[in-house]
Amino acid sequence: MLAKASHPVEAAQQAVLFYLYVDDVAAKHAELAAAGVRGGDINHPFYAERGEFRVVDPDGYTLMIAHT
Repeated sequence: MLAKASHPVEAAQQAVLFYLYVDDVAAKHAELAAAGVRGGDINHPFYAERGEFRVVDPDGYTLMIAHT
């Protein structure tokens, strides 16, 4: 889902989050770690029972990796 921001988007202010959906959160977490990408711990909030984790991209934006 994309939505137009009402103000300029600044990474430091986290005015936007990008959700990327994968079939296997743990496998993607391991794959990214093996490639040298540091991600946060896998969490299991009520809306993401199969897990999600956060990665910050080189521009400072937050990427949320979650189950499809």
